[in-house]
Amino acid sequence: MTHTLYRVLSYILLPVVILLAAFDVVALFVALSNPPMLLGVFMVACVAFYVFGSFRFFNNAVVLGKNCKPSLKDWVKVNAIVTLIFALMMLFQVAVILMNPALLQKALDETAAQMQGSTAQPFSKETLLSTAKGFMYFFMILSVILIIHIVITFRYLKQYRNLFSDSTKQP
Repeated sequence: MTHTLYRVLSYILLPVVILLAAFDVVALFVALSNPPMLLGVFMVACVAFYVFGSFRFFNNAVVLGKNCKPSLKDWVKVNAIVTLIFALMMLFQVAVILMNPALLQKALDETAAQMQGSTAQPFSKETLLSTAKGFMYFFMILSVILIIHIVITFRYLKQYRNLFSDSTKQP
């Protein structure tokens, strides 16, 4: 049961993380001229590294029973911790905004005001509101999936710790 759930969650996360990684590469170039953005770029990169690393660990160690390098375990653990922080922050931020619609309305009013000065086709406030709510629900669901995935990953890392051996050590 847990294997199936983990596999389903992994296959849900993979395409999302591929898109996030692609946006993260673009954001990296923007962040180079705006250093405060680097923390967000770093966190999204850690999410991508976590999902790909945990998927590799699951397929090699859990499914196939192959030995893995200890560095994979360390890589997955470190990125899982950053991903957990990222997911909890996202979940908290979405919850705050959904519980206080005035914050969302203020942000959308500012966005609409900025868009009116541009040459782009302006969106109605209703369209902006529904799009923003859609993104918030998407990120809320993504956060919950990431948290569940991380909990199961740590359980698997503990359960299959004997499959992490350093081949360079001599007995």
